Amino acid sequence: MNHEKRLREEIQGEFERYEEENRCVPKEWLVTSVLGKHQDVQGPDSEFALYCTAVTVRNGVESFFRRIKSDETLGDDQMLLEGVEGFAYIKKRYLVSRDGDSVGVPVGEMTSDEMDAKADELDAFAAGCRMHAIELRKLAKDRRKAEAAGAGTS
Repeated sequence: MNHEKRLREEIQGEFERYEEENRCVPKEWLVTSVLGKHQDVQGPDSEFALYCTAVTVRNGVESFFRRIKSDETLGDDQMLLEGVEGFAYIKKRYLVSRDGDSVGVPVGEMTSDEMDAKADELDAFAAGCRMHAIELRKLAKDRRKAEAAGAGTS
């Protein structure tokens, strides 16, 4: 089996285990949980092997959390909280910062301040997207102008 795929599956599985229990998932917990399954390393290079394993797992968890973060803004429908009347975009959980650690928190466990902070993040993201759209339209308009000017001189 591809080791990268296996690592992604283990991280996903551990995350889902916490999710099923409706628990918050600090990034470090996830790293520790996955690492705990792979400690049987022996020999003269065991310390180095464990270090490399820890770095690889930490990077895998970072990648997993980045994917969750993008799902918050890009609208992964599988992340939507279902059955909450009047809320079409609320996700099951969000990444928030708690005591300096990124934590996947079920929306029902978030504080009001965390919800406000997440809403502020989404507003900033939306403003950036809006500016991106304005610039892209300006570039297209400038290109059309240049093409029209070039066509007129032929």
